[in-house]
Amino acid sequence: MKPLTDEDRKRLTLYLGECWHEVVWGKIIPWHDCQKKTLLTCSCGNEWCNLAHFEQNRTFATYEDLGKLKDKLVENGEWVHFRNYAHVIWKGDDALECPDNADADSWFTAWLFRPESCGLVAEYLEQKEGMVRLLFGTTRMVFLVGDYAIKVPSLAEYRLFLCGLLANLQEASFSKTQWDELCPVILSVPLGLMVVMKRCIPLTREQFFSLDYGKFVHKEDYQVPVENKLDSFGILDGRIVAVDYGS
Repeated sequence: MKPLTDEDRKRLTLYLGECWHEVVWGKIIPWHDCQKKTLLTCSCGNEWCNLAHFEQNRTFATYEDLGKLKDKLVENGEWVHFRNYAHVIWKGDDALECPDNADADSWFTAWLFRPESCGLVAEYLEQKEGMVRLLFGTTRMVFLVGDYAIKVPSLAEYRLFLCGLLANLQEASFSKTQWDELCPVILSVPLGLMVVMKRCIPLTREQFFSLDYGKFVHKEDYQVPVENKLDSFGILDGRIVAVDYGS
């Protein structure tokens, strides 16, 4: 993890919904004994005559700071996504330090819950702001851009392209039912050339295996058209939904 910069600390502070105290502008005012003093205006709107106010910014070097960030990630429904991101970093950089006889999950948890992980949250947020990922399915490509998932037919071969068109058309059609179990399509292009959904948080393996697939799919009045696969589901607004129902 890279050392935190002031820009990182500012990003983390604003993510918590707090003010990053910095001088917006200053003005000269009369003071005692005909002296003058500079009145500094903070970004939070308060005016101060000394710099002590601007030294109240969080350092993000304590367990308290890390705890605040974790609570915010949970509140925003991003904790699982961040934990998965952190796990990839850990496996690439630090997992080799885990002894053979140690429990990997416990070792990872101990590694994650350190004040230094505030820097990891900053990296996650920085990537998320402009995060673009490309996923490949059998018949479609999915572009994950910010808060959205954009699905287009595969270009690998003509047959798969046609199947991708049909998959997009099916999702656009089923989304109109407004079933709670489906991640809604918020934009569809004619002929099935593209559909756009809200981006969901991926399920963990534990969440997937604890899901009652039969109960999720079989309803009294309808049946949800989703396959029993980990990547067919996601979490939207705190509930599990089908993100791939074009098969």
